[in-house]
Amino acid sequence: MRSASRVLFGSVLAVLLTCVTPAASAAPNYQGLWWNAPAGSESGWGINLAHQGDVLFATWFTYDAAGDGWWLSMTANRTAEGTYSGTLIESGGPAFGVVPFDPARVTRTPVGNATLTFGDADNGTFSYTAKGVQQSKTITRFAFGVVPTCTGASAAQIVTATNYQDLWWAAGGGESGWGINFTHQGDVIFVTWFTYDADGTPLWFSATAGKVATGVYTGSLIRTTGPAFSAVPFDPARVTRAEAGTLTLTFSDGNSAAFAYTLGGVTRTKAITRMPLSYSGTRCAAPLAATIKGKVFDGAIEKAVVCADANGNGRCEAGEVQALTDAAGAYELAAPEGYRGPLAAEVVAGQSRDAGPPATAVDRTYRMASPSRDYSTNITPFSTIVRLTREADYRLAEESALNELGLPPRFAINLQAAPASGSLANSVAGSIVAALKDAHATSVDYSSSDALASVVARFPAALTHLPKLDIDTHGEPINQRETYIDGHLTITNPAASGAPTQLAIKIRGRGNSTWWEAKKPYKVQIVNDAAYAGVADFLGMKKNRNWVLLADHLDHSLMRNKLAYSLGNSSVFSDGLKWNPSGQHVEVTLNGEYVGVYLFAEDIRVDSSRLNIRKISASQLDGGYIVEVDYPQDCDPILQYTTPKGVRICVDTPDEEAITPAQNQYIRDYLRAVEGDIYGSGNLSRINAVSFADWYLLQELFRNPDAAFYSSDRMWKDADTAAIPGDRLLNIGPIWDFDISAGNSDQYQTNGCWVNKGFDIVPDWPNWYRKIFDHPEFLDLAIARWQAKRPALERFVNAAIDSFARRLSEAQARNFDKWQVLGTTSWNTHYVFSTWQEEVDFLRHFLNERMAWMDQAFASPEAYNSLCR
Repeated sequence: MRSASRVLFGSVLAVLLTCVTPAASAAPNYQGLWWNAPAGSESGWGINLAHQGDVLFATWFTYDAAGDGWWLSMTANRTAEGTYSGTLIESGGPAFGVVPFDPARVTRTPVGNATLTFGDADNGTFSYTAKGVQQSKTITRFAFGVVPTCTGASAAQIVTATNYQDLWWAAGGGESGWGINFTHQGDVIFVTWFTYDADGTPLWFSATAGKVATGVYTGSLIRTTGPAFSAVPFDPARVTRAEAGTLTLTFSDGNSAAFAYTLGGVTRTKAITRMPLSYSGTRCAAPLAATIKGKVFDGAIEKAVVCADANGNGRCEAGEVQALTDAAGAYELAAPEGYRGPLAAEVVAGQSRDAGPPATAVDRTYRMASPSRDYSTNITPFSTIVRLTREADYRLAEESALNELGLPPRFAINLQAAPASGSLANSVAGSIVAALKDAHATSVDYSSSDALASVVARFPAALTHLPKLDIDTHGEPINQRETYIDGHLTITNPAASGAPTQLAIKIRGRGNSTWWEAKKPYKVQIVNDAAYAGVADFLGMKKNRNWVLLADHLDHSLMRNKLAYSLGNSSVFSDGLKWNPSGQHVEVTLNGEYVGVYLFAEDIRVDSSRLNIRKISASQLDGGYIVEVDYPQDCDPILQYTTPKGVRICVDTPDEEAITPAQNQYIRDYLRAVEGDIYGSGNLSRINAVSFADWYLLQELFRNPDAAFYSSDRMWKDADTAAIPGDRLLNIGPIWDFDISAGNSDQYQTNGCWVNKGFDIVPDWPNWYRKIFDHPEFLDLAIARWQAKRPALERFVNAAIDSFARRLSEAQARNFDKWQVLGTTSWNTHYVFSTWQEEVDFLRHFLNERMAWMDQAFASPEAYNSLCR
């Protein structure tokens, strides 16, 4: 029996740094099965790659010294363009037939390291040291059919996938420690299942599963022996293959399947899903079909003209392949060979009909579009705004579209069906169509750089006026931060149809320094009654009873918090930061008095609609927790903890009424151990280093005064059984408090590092970021993350500032008429501007100058050490 030390295999991230789909969409994706080059020269071993952004999860199926099937795994992080490195892990665990499979019995032992270097999308080098053996092999893709194209994708896009190429595991990670790789080409899936033998040692099976029905594939399980991984040369003639059983795969959608097998007299069926390495994923798709099929809908649009819009101008013109939609809005278009470009739909007055409801003839001609057939063959009002952004990264394009439409970052754009009648999405779609009708009258060219601005300028008031919140406390003043008082809240959202929403609430003051300003911030709790039960969402944000009203009184641009939260939720950072709050600008009236523009925002809490980690019970110890670095330690004494190095912590979740002594001790011990790793010379195996890198970069960009381990710096840990391996570790975030960031304080310089150097005037200021950069692998990670994010970051920031400024342009005047603070100084200001537009211009200038300086600092380890240490 081969031995291994007890460690969770599922914590594939225990010595590594997780991350996912990057902002740049053009980078090669290496997901799939690879083998020795030239193809077939060493048939019998291979390496499966699951590729999500800047991380590859590799399973290498090979043979041990005795010739038995043996597999190793590796999480490899991107260290340079086309280069990924990591630690090779040998695992042991319960045998394939054991029920239940106990992930706590899985062991993992580092046995070496490896580097994957790719020359192009189909060829590379696999260099490794394993159990003292050092070798390097050229590798190429394993092609037995038409190789699919793989790209980064959202969860919604993965669900609709019909190509299943990926790494899969027991649904929800409930049996972390084994997995099954699918290489899907045409109607065949090549399967490699990595599991364990009766003695607990690693074992793998392969299968060639053919399609027998829609979503159903079946084949024989093969057990293989061969030359040891160290054999030179590797002789494929010595590989033996023996049929060991059968398997059937039944897919219900792109992320759900049943894995049924009979093996060694054991028959089992397991529910499986794709294995997330972090918060996004990869979708593979077969080559383009000759016929483009899709639908045109606001409601279903009959007799719309659809075309392959080769010149991208949004018109269907002579020479462009065209078709008419049927009564269901469906079309089939005989596309030019290899066509991947924009699609356009002309909805013609007097010809086209909108199925509604109600079904009506179209009164005015308008045009809709999709940026490409790869993005969507369905053409809708939302896909049209995405098209008009002219952004090649479709996730970034969707985020820009949401900002323009005044919708929150995680609002779901559904391109598969018309929005439900009466929904916010339906109302917004109707407003888009109204603008498109006006734009058509002026012949807007959809390929022009000002096309989006031309359409946005025609948005009706429903998309340009801020929602209004009317709070009534029956005249009772809100003068305390601890005690709630009763009241009523009326929400009027011009973007939505229907009557205003009326809710019973409890409200109190909130904030530390901001509470003492003239414009007060508030905490709002919705009463859980019938009225609340009838609410679908809050201004497009997920339903929850707990909200904050951020006054942003010290931020005369009124958008620093909104911008930071939106950036934290964007594809630029959401692959490394699990969740960040969203907020929507609103105008507030309190007891009949106008009190200005606020940010109606999500608060930070453990909840399925917020930070979705386990709600810990009294009998559980390992998660989930939220803690806050808070130098004033403004929390109940039982929740206060000061680390050995002096970091002052408040435990946020569980709170003082729920936390048990054992839980309090557990999280203190974990934080103490993390600090020991950071200040020591060992690895950073207890933290999700990607979250620490991304949080650092976002905070450093804004040069946030609180982020130097002073206050509002939260961290969290989920249970050790969490589905996403990185969640089992200590993560930093969610982000909070940006109102005095980005030059809006005495930290106004655009140069110089702050997060790891702030408060340098205080000897031995307790800041983990001062020491974490002593670990070269963390510095390399931060540099790689900055360089990968940089192009999309600049585009997102500048587009978002434009969008938020447009939406605030009218309301800000009313705010500053009420609060006449423009041109005045306060305790936080360094620069003073006399107009709101100057404030917005300064914010843009600061962030762009800051990005340029960070380019210098994150050019190389030497540059960072010179400028920031």
